[in-house]
Amino acid sequence: LDLGKPGYKAGYQTFLVKDPYKKIDLEIETDKKSYYPGDDVTLEIEAESKTKRLGDVEVAIAVLDEAVFDLIKEGEGYFDPYKGLADLQSLDVRTFSLIKQLIGKQKFEKKGANQGGGGGAEVRSRFDFVAYWNPSLKLKGGEGKVKFSLPDNLTGWKVLVLAADKMDRLGLGTSKFVAKLPTEIRPAIPNYLVEGDRFKARFTIMNRENYKRDIKVTIAAAGLVNGGNLEKSETFKMEGNEKRYIEMDLVTSKIKEDPKTPGDYVSFIVKAGDSHHEDKLIKQIQVKKRRPGYWAAQYGTLATETSDSLDILFPKNIHEDVGGLKLNVSSTLIGHIEEGFKYLKDYPYSCWEQKLSKAVAAAQFLKLQKYFKDKVEWKEADKLVRDTLTMISNYQLPSGAMSYYGKYEDQYLSAFTGMALSWLKDYGYQADSKAKNKLHTYLKSLLRRNTFESWYDKRMMITVRSMILMTLAKEGELADGEVKRFWKDFDQMSRFGQFHYFLAGVYKGNDQEVVKQSLEKILGNIVFDAGKVRFNETLDDGFYRMHSSPVRTQCSGLMAASIAHQKGVNKDWLSDLPSKLARSVTLDMRTADKYWRTTQETIYCMNALISYANAFESEKPNFKMTSEFRGKKWAEGKFEDYSLEGNTWATELQKSDIGNKQKLVVNKEGKGTLYYKVQMSYSPKDSDKNLNHGIEIKKNMMVKKGQKWVDLDSKTVLKRGDLISVDLMISIPSSRHFVVVDDPIPAGFEPVNTQLATASTVDADDNKRAESVVSRFYGNSRFFWYAGSRWSFYHKELRHDRAVFYSTYLPPGKYHVSYKAQAIATGEFTAMPALAQEMYNPETYGSEIERDIKIVE
Repeated sequence: LDLGKPGYKAGYQTFLVKDPYKKIDLEIETDKKSYYPGDDVTLEIEAESKTKRLGDVEVAIAVLDEAVFDLIKEGEGYFDPYKGLADLQSLDVRTFSLIKQLIGKQKFEKKGANQGGGGGAEVRSRFDFVAYWNPSLKLKGGEGKVKFSLPDNLTGWKVLVLAADKMDRLGLGTSKFVAKLPTEIRPAIPNYLVEGDRFKARFTIMNRENYKRDIKVTIAAAGLVNGGNLEKSETFKMEGNEKRYIEMDLVTSKIKEDPKTPGDYVSFIVKAGDSHHEDKLIKQIQVKKRRPGYWAAQYGTLATETSDSLDILFPKNIHEDVGGLKLNVSSTLIGHIEEGFKYLKDYPYSCWEQKLSKAVAAAQFLKLQKYFKDKVEWKEADKLVRDTLTMISNYQLPSGAMSYYGKYEDQYLSAFTGMALSWLKDYGYQADSKAKNKLHTYLKSLLRRNTFESWYDKRMMITVRSMILMTLAKEGELADGEVKRFWKDFDQMSRFGQFHYFLAGVYKGNDQEVVKQSLEKILGNIVFDAGKVRFNETLDDGFYRMHSSPVRTQCSGLMAASIAHQKGVNKDWLSDLPSKLARSVTLDMRTADKYWRTTQETIYCMNALISYANAFESEKPNFKMTSEFRGKKWAEGKFEDYSLEGNTWATELQKSDIGNKQKLVVNKEGKGTLYYKVQMSYSPKDSDKNLNHGIEIKKNMMVKKGQKWVDLDSKTVLKRGDLISVDLMISIPSSRHFVVVDDPIPAGFEPVNTQLATASTVDADDNKRAESVVSRFYGNSRFFWYAGSRWSFYHKELRHDRAVFYSTYLPPGKYHVSYKAQAIATGEFTAMPALAQEMYNPETYGSEIERDIKIVE
């Protein structure tokens, strides 16, 4: 104790001060308490305060399906602005925003929406979570009225009214009403099916009246389904407000191989009612292929050549009833990029880079769709582009940088976003100017300051800057002298970066010496290898974080050469390079088992092929084509113009093909360039074997019996309502980039989203159980939990048909992810193999075994 120093104590006391004079009270009245679907609803709103003196009040009105509202853990408190601002937070500054309370639509999966049903002879078809939304309505003197029509949901509706006035007063008012019918049918069936699934199709019938009724129920099934009797009728003697159900035993049939044949669904028509009232429901369930499909493709070109020969070898251990060979021949290169559009159109994952690449592809498709006719259909292409552009702010951080999942900024992704927005502008789509300007400001700052993440080395940084230079030059926003300023770093750029730097000079147009020098160095680094043009280089592993690949580099070179040729840059030097690059790209397509394999490679290669075809296919085709296969004449066609669609010939797999080599010969006679694609499809029989191609994945399933978790094996029979825990263990020997874990969920299960109020938080909090599971597989080895750090799996999507977990970078080690599901339907279902894969390097993957799941009542 130092008596020469003063003693003191410090502390703080919490005082919660609420001012009732700052609160607005709201009364909401509906013209009725109960409605039929489709009826008009009138809301009368009256606002009051303690002062009883209210002027004009501005309100926002939402009418939300109660089944969705009940999923929100905080209930009405989520929406109350007075509570959000009046509650005492921590000792930091806080603001209140409803945006922070949102759970994405994808998380709901339309859980609260009834997907069918109808009264009388009409079938209801308009279903929505929100019956009415008005973000801004002024109440004169605190009073107002609105009128709207209900969708076709059979549900309760929650009315939420948020109010504010010029005196900084706030408030929330709520009310509710119901939409119902005297007779109601609701489906209690799986969300989707796999071919070969055996299941009970159940539909519940509700008598909403307060008296006894004899209700006749009829159910009929059609589509990809087999059963002893596909139609069933039954009459129920039902008490008032009684619920019953009708069931039918069905088996899904095989999906037809012809992609033009529609109807990969099981369809139901259900009727229930009497002379007083009848409800009618039409419901469809999608059926997915049981066996994972594989294909191998080879591409080729006959320009000056007259013949080409290929050896076709089908694998040995494949199913005899699936697959075959297709030959497509066209006289323009654009005819081969249809697979790229198909690849991106159906791409299943959803980080910002993938959403944006898909939007660029959709915009390109709209410009080129006449080339594909009926081969590629993309009805939502325009809407997809516009919707994607509205999402920019969801992935843009306050600095202006872009993020993959809305959390961490990434400099490469930001540069790519700027480039992609410029491409979209070329196709007639404008991004939000505020978001775009914010991004461009951020990109310009990267040219001036080293504000890159710590893992970016000098080569990576200068490569990203070359992309920024090209984008800003193309957009007319690059200051004079900027291209020349970075010339000293040209040799440190990756080849991918050098192509963009070269294009920056081409677009800027005021420094031809830099353009010439960069082109000289590019040409000096070309390597001719077995007829292919290569830009060989050695890159550190860090470049994989920028989705680097030889294919993308090759295609960016073709794109740069084609654009420069179109702009008249050094045609004497460039005239030969684009054609050689195009041939190399098509040769790579020919030798690659799956050329369209990542979003980055696909989007760059489509741009490159389109640019080349527009610039260099100048000779009008006039040739005859013939082909032989299995030693016999197979195909013949004549091309007298640019055939953008091409002709296709197909042959089914024969038993003699399996494990044997067959020769395919393609011949051309006449002028022009012949492009061909040979596609072999098959289904291997080894889905019961674990695969490890650089990633190991193991799956453990448990079911809760009482208070204990029990391992689920091949003999376990589940009951409807059982809770299942799924643990996925992933082991990688060296660092991996952008790994996705994709676990298909059996059709008899429904995932349990613990973000929602209806999920059990007690069952979700089971770290001890998970630790014991992991220790069985990995012993005492260290492993990484989900969302344990940035360098683990930290983003997930729970869908009806799959659980998907995402990462951006994983160091060597062992990882654990898990989810819960509940048995919701009875039958015998297929759990297809879980997959762990690098999204931008798909040949690095691992898969689990296929499992059979049996569920009883």
